[in-house]
Amino acid sequence: MISDGLRTYAYNAEGRLSDVTTGATDASPTTRYAHNALGQRVFKTEPLYPPAQGDENDPGFWQSLVAFFTQLWNPAANSAEQLGFSYVYDEEGTLFAEVGTGGANSGGVTQHIWLPTVNGPLPVATVIDGILYAVQADHLNTPRRITAADGQVLWQWRYSSFGDEQPTTAANRFTSATTTPSTGTTGASIVTYNLRYPGQYADKESGLFYNYFRSYSPTTGRYSQPDPIGLEGGWNRFGYVEANPLSFVDPEGLQRTWPRPNNSVPLGTPGSGQSAPKPLDPTDPLGPSYMPGPSAAIPSWLRGWLTPSSALDQCEADCDADYDVEQQKCEAWWKTTGRDPGAYRLCISNARRTHIQCIQNCKDCS
Repeated sequence: MISDGLRTYAYNAEGRLSDVTTGATDASPTTRYAHNALGQRVFKTEPLYPPAQGDENDPGFWQSLVAFFTQLWNPAANSAEQLGFSYVYDEEGTLFAEVGTGGANSGGVTQHIWLPTVNGPLPVATVIDGILYAVQADHLNTPRRITAADGQVLWQWRYSSFGDEQPTTAANRFTSATTTPSTGTTGASIVTYNLRYPGQYADKESGLFYNYFRSYSPTTGRYSQPDPIGLEGGWNRFGYVEANPLSFVDPEGLQRTWPRPNNSVPLGTPGSGQSAPKPLDPTDPLGPSYMPGPSAAIPSWLRGWLTPSSALDQCEADCDADYDVEQQKCEAWWKTTGRDPGAYRLCISNARRTHIQCIQNCKDCS
């Protein structure tokens, strides 16, 4: 998608959103986005008006070219391009903080607190400008309400078919800004919160939800870019979770996955909650992929207590748990030794062969 009628979109060589221009006049503002080598969005400028965008004779223009080709954020000389938001992630790629640089529209710091679950990261709290708020999420780990320490609901995001509803706040009496007649305001704290469906971040300037590999348009219920893994993610390369966002999620913008009901773990098996394959090299989504293991395997003694099983079932379950642990070791080793895809594939291949042999030994001994 290069335009929605109001905005014009531009993308970099990796297909990441790089510029959004609102309007079609010479005075139309442009917001720019920078990404790191992993493809994570790490900076967003405030809307830049033409005098602040530089020209071909401006050294800032050449600096931006260097930043483009090296995938490093190197703001142009003009101070306007240094105003905006920086984004900080943990080692798993989960958004940890949004840090404003102090501009008129980019002040404050928002931190996100997550609880690891079998469904993936669950938002449980947020710290906005030093104030702690509780976050209530639904069965998909989508944030739906934010409450203050006294229990007052300050922010909510109502259910809608594809997330096109705008959040409402207590400060505006939980009505839309376009409600007529206006309902006025209250003395409640104003809360701005940008997390949406799992893996998505609402971007006001583009009107899209940043979803790692792609951006999602809530007004159309589709992605703005084709699926980077081709038809592996489904026949519709622009579709979101096969048109069923009340049951499925897509944390990485690649293909649908399904969370486990009620945050439960299937009895007798270790669970991961992330059924979509991950690329071995995050910068090459079309390259070889692997199935991620769980964050922690269920101990064999607990599996046996939950679900009595035969000796063969128990043996195979132990093989599965060992394989999950080996996958985690491969990933941890890969992250600390230069992220060589070839070495990672070899490690996973060895773990897979060991797992197959373990299962075969179980059958031979039964």
